[in-house]
Amino acid sequence: MITDKEIKINKGLDGLQFGKSIDFTVQKLGQPDHIEELEGMDEENSIAYIYDEMHLIVFFEGINDRFLTIIETKDPETTLFGKKIFEMNEVEVHQLMKENNFEELETEILTWGGKRVSFEDANIDFYFEDSKLTAVNWGAFITEADEMA
Repeated sequence: MITDKEIKINKGLDGLQFGKSIDFTVQKLGQPDHIEELEGMDEENSIAYIYDEMHLIVFFEGINDRFLTIIETKDPETTLFGKKIFEMNEVEVHQLMKENNFEELETEILTWGGKRVSFEDANIDFYFEDSKLTAVNWGAFITEADEMA
């Protein structure tokens, strides 16, 4: 179970580190409520373990052995750099990231009307709907050899 809901850039969440196995993750979180197979490019398929009650989705990637590469949360108690991120608006998120030396900003209006704000240098995406933060998705930097960077 996750007790500390602090986003760790390029590391993970609480004791849930990027690069860990599916078995390790299930030991930490328990069995997921749903599992989705996601088709990727080449031979690589991703698996999403969805934990409804925790407002959490963890993604595993890899050709032979799959390992944790992305976490997505919608949990309102989640923090980033010690601040409750879901209590912040888009301008405040920009400022928080800038204060912590992340400035590679990219935005996109999504087909469903929401907005994605990405900080490429932190490998993190913030999703807004009607100016309200609805989800945060962050991951590890992975090399072409399927290794953690």
